Amino acid sequence: MLLFISLFFNWYSVSVHIAGFSQSQGFSGWTVLSFIDILLFIIALIAVAVAVARMADAIPRAMPISPGLLVLGVGVIATLLVLFRIIDIPGGGDVADVPGVDLGRSFGIFVSLIASLGITAGGWIGWNEEGRPGLDGGRVGGAGTPAVGGGGPYGGAPQQPSTFDQPAQPQATTPPATAAPEAAAPPAAQPVATPTPSPSPTPPQSVDAPPPGGAADWYPDPRGEKRLRYWDGTQWTHHTAD
Repeated sequence: MLLFISLFFNWYSVSVHIAGFSQSQGFSGWTVLSFIDILLFIIALIAVAVAVARMADAIPRAMPISPGLLVLGVGVIATLLVLFRIIDIPGGGDVADVPGVDLGRSFGIFVSLIASLGITAGGWIGWNEEGRPGLDGGRVGGAGTPAVGGGGPYGGAPQQPSTFDQPAQPQATTPPATAAPEAAAPPAAQPVATPTPSPSPTPPQSVDAPPPGGAADWYPDPRGEKRLRYWDGTQWTHHTAD
């Protein structure tokens, strides 16, 4: 939203000082820019749409690119476009040699730069929370990282699940050795091994209850929709894996 609003702020200002006459005027991004303002407006819409879809848990699972990577990409594009217009002022070459006329940058273009950097940072954070899925169906930078199942959301491979729900295997107990009976003594009765009672089943947890330990990781889906669901340390997220 800040990137969209910044287009209405003054990006550049012109000051004229001739023969005691002085006047200044500012120009907004919508006024000066010819095509970059439309691109920045579209990028702002994408960032807002992804944020709203995340809050509503309405992001489609069949997207060819993850939402975090999408926001990261458009954020980088917006940052480069704003930096380009900070370095290269439109029409700066036409008035550079005119005496008494100064063309400079105004605060609006720096607000746009801050908003673009914010979109980029938000996309990076969201992309890492999703497991950094790439465009080729795998995770980026995941060399040597184990995967589970046939793939996760947005084409990315799910992370290795936690082993908190695997009970410790009972150790087989060997009955103590008995002394060999004498030849004349009757054979002693062999001790009967008592079967170890199986642990009582864990009562089903609530769909909102935190997992044991509470650390951010993949756990069995308490809702039963998927095999795994991601717990971010404070709440269950919409990230799931088959």
